[in-house]
Amino acid sequence: MMRIVEGDLGDPRVVELCGLSGASAVWICNEHVSNDWFNLENQIRAAKLYDVDSIVRVEKGSYSDFVKPFEADATAIIALSSRAPTKDCVRSTIQPVINGANAAPTLAPKF
Repeated sequence: MMRIVEGDLGDPRVVELCGLSGASAVWICNEHVSNDWFNLENQIRAAKLYDVDSIVRVEKGSYSDFVKPFEADATAIIALSSRAPTKDCVRSTIQPVINGANAAPTLAPKF
């Protein structure tokens, strides 16, 4: 059974508690919560400590806005369909990850 927890608090300790309670993944919001990249990186790192997938909800933006969570080693990103990036932006964001341009190839899990 997969348990996904939405963590809208911007605190890595909450992500750690999710890992300790057996969550499979955490949804980290970077759209409706005042998260900065330092906190986001620490939340992703806390998830990795407990072998929990980190799914980051991103704001509409450019290539760098979509690839930044992957550079911090997030498992996946979420972009709302009405604010989703163009196909070209998705290709330019995902392709370097698949080709190994980042630290490790990362593919989004199928739900």
